Amino acid sequence: MHRYREPAHSLPTFVTLLSGAERRGGVFTMSKGYVRVGGWRIDLDKIPAAIKIFTEARNDVQNLASRGVAAGEIRPMGLDDVSLELVKELNQRYFAGTGTTSWAIGRFRDEMNSVVAQLEAVRRHYRRVEDSNHRNLRGA
Repeated sequence: MHRYREPAHSLPTFVTLLSGAERRGGVFTMSKGYVRVGGWRIDLDKIPAAIKIFTEARNDVQNLASRGVAAGEIRPMGLDDVSLELVKELNQRYFAGTGTTSWAIGRFRDEMNSVVAQLEAVRRHYRRVEDSNHRNLRGA
């Protein structure tokens, strides 16, 4: 059975990518109907669905990163100087250091971890506020 998946660039309507000027790193900001987490604006009532979406994205990226590590470095097709130099350059470009593919995958995974953690914190905070409101209404 094939499970349909939205393209990576397609987000549900309750998740909005904010512009650079609107982003706040490392903390969430709650407003009357939504929360800002990192560079995302998410409707409060859709937090559980957003957690699921970002968790799946994080898991997909983790699987991709694991496959990349398992594949290791690119190996030369031959032992001639051209093959050896080409492989050295490709391995340096795609597997070693800042700005490489593996570095970018790691950064994206870290961002997804951060978003999931912040959304979980928002959900806990929202529950505490709701529970407090219900207790206050019953006690009034």
